[in-house]
Amino acid sequence: MIRIVLRRFSSECPNHLKFKGGVYKGILTENVPAFALMLIFVALFGCSPLAYSLTSTTTTLSSSLNPSTYGSTVTFTAKVSPSAATGTVTFKNNGTSIGTANLSGGTATFQISTLAVGSNPMTASYGGNSTYSGSTSSTLTQTVNKANSTTSLSSSLNPSTYGASVTFTATVTPTPQRAPLPSRTMAPR
Repeated sequence: MIRIVLRRFSSECPNHLKFKGGVYKGILTENVPAFALMLIFVALFGCSPLAYSLTSTTTTLSSSLNPSTYGSTVTFTAKVSPSAATGTVTFKNNGTSIGTANLSGGTATFQISTLAVGSNPMTASYGGNSTYSGSTSSTLTQTVNKANSTTSLSSSLNPSTYGASVTFTATVTPTPQRAPLPSRTMAPR
């Protein structure tokens, strides 16, 4: 009589149950269908050995304008390596999601113009997919400075006469910072 005890399933096997290259502890497993192998591992060990087949990734984050001024549009670029990875990247400010973007050729971009004045700790998190594991960039501190402004003053009646009612209007307009133009090298003619 054979008795099989099923254990509770967990998605990851402990390190001593990993297998690579079609061999598990000296047993050739390359001719065993993956589904059958998974069922055997789930039944015997309570885990799937296939959970370790994801390719690891790294994510980096850069800013188009750092420091920036309040109201300026900043473009954040996340690069995921290897560039064949697909899926989405979540951009976070101080751990709170502020937007997502799809990867294209290993790159995802996100624009924002509403960052608060001060230091904003930004990260980009790649969620992974069925082939690639997720990864998170190191923190990029985006510094946002107060916006410059211009003030103009106008009068409802100029010139005016003594005793006339005059309304003065002051208009304050923020001056957003623009991203620097890319440098170009000119060849002599």
